[in-house]
Amino acid sequence: MSYPIAPVTHKRDPYYDILKAIAIILVVGCHTYHIKTFDLTAVNISQIIVRSICNAAVPIFLAISGYLVVQSVERYYTANGFDYIKYIKAKTLRVYYPCLICSAGWFILDLPNMNSYVYYLKQIITFFLCGYSVYYFVIVIMQCYILTPTLIKHPKTSLVVTCAISMITIMITSYIINVQRIRLPLIAYAGPAYLWIIFFMLGIFFRKFGYSKSCITGGGLALIGLGLQIGEAYYIYCLNGSCRVGIKPSSFIFSIGVIMLLFSTPVRSLLLNLLNNRYIQWLGTVSFTVYLIHMYPLLIINHYIDTNSWFIEWALGISVTVGIVYILDFLIKPNKLRQLLGL
Repeated sequence: MSYPIAPVTHKRDPYYDILKAIAIILVVGCHTYHIKTFDLTAVNISQIIVRSICNAAVPIFLAISGYLVVQSVERYYTANGFDYIKYIKAKTLRVYYPCLICSAGWFILDLPNMNSYVYYLKQIITFFLCGYSVYYFVIVIMQCYILTPTLIKHPKTSLVVTCAISMITIMITSYIINVQRIRLPLIAYAGPAYLWIIFFMLGIFFRKFGYSKSCITGGGLALIGLGLQIGEAYYIYCLNGSCRVGIKPSSFIFSIGVIMLLFSTPVRSLLLNLLNNRYIQWLGTVSFTVYLIHMYPLLIINHYIDTNSWFIEWALGISVTVGIVYILDFLIKPNKLRQLLGL
């Protein structure tokens, strides 16, 4: 059985900033990966293994959000019941406005391609749906926040239902984009919350029923999922010659295992002992801003720096982005402006 590790408190828990810091580093790793072969050499396999581990990045963010949102929901209960409108405005607009501001740059870069009114209208819609760059996460988390009051009413039932929904939809999605290789906009297949909802729900579940006392189940599931990811990627490569290392059913199995690990008391204690310092915590607090702007430095790095090393590009990407965010965090003091930049 599991048990709560701490009472509900308004004090910021450094553990979740540590997890956010880890997750944002993995996100940048995902977006710097460009290896297109699966040649079974030690170097190639090691890179694919690391890239497969990076697939847990978005699920980790969603699980943290699910865990933390439960306390937020409780704040919006009044004598007259739950203030749903106030809750939705507070939770969704705080991520939506920063996304629109950062999307503006991509929209401007896209202007030379807008050679018809139809395309212009399409890109306007894309802009407001957070469809530029990798901002699908914002529209996903907004949907999750909208669903939260319903999900927390019956958490055990919701966990089973959301698990079934996510696993069915990832199988369908993987078949379309990985096997059939049908090209769809990222926002079209990764934007609907039903694909990711299990990870958000896992966070809610652990908030409601407490951390697991053991890491055996989560660790075992993560190892099985990692092995399945390598096998599934190799199968797809043999099937159609594409090295598809992104989301797929096996990556979801792996990510569920990782979240079970991270929300276990042994792993919590281990990470707090190893990584609980102000630099990691700071990176966790600004992880949303790092996410919003990291593709801009990567665009410049890809254009001007010719390197075949994924790890070098990954390190450059995270270093430059974190440097920019540090400067912004140091210079920008007005609270409203910080909120608009996700700081």
